[in-house]
Amino acid sequence: MTIRKISIRSLDIQREFNMKLIPPSKVEVRMTSDKGWGVFATDYIYEGEIIEETPLITLPIDVKVYTDLLNDYRFNWPRVDDPLEMVLPMGYGCTYNHSEDNNAVWEDHPEYKAFQFIAIRDIEPGEEVCTYYGDDMYWSEGREEVGNNLK
Repeated sequence: MTIRKISIRSLDIQREFNMKLIPPSKVEVRMTSDKGWGVFATDYIYEGEIIEETPLITLPIDVKVYTDLLNDYRFNWPRVDDPLEMVLPMGYGCTYNHSEDNNAVWEDHPEYKAFQFIAIRDIEPGEEVCTYYGDDMYWSEGREEVGNNLK
């Protein structure tokens, strides 16, 4: 496992901004019947509505080397084929569960090092808010295979 130091420059850049992010106001975290913790709508959320914006914590992980450190909670940033960093989103970011019929997505924030969680269809109160993590490759040994191919 390769661990790199967190870049002080990255932290300094973050401090330069007073990020004006949208906090979650129409969702809550509670237990699901089958997936552990999940995020649920407390009010109507409409297609295209930003559910929340989350700042990101850079992980001391080299994106080119496979590790299972926080494998089920980390994200690539930015969301491109060749990400710069592995990150943990704050807020409810790590709590959204996967669904093949997802009702939300996450995108890079257009201005800050942050994610936006956005509804891709109307979501009813009481409905779980789910994102799509990836296809079969994500769920199989694909995460390890991809990492091993990068070595």
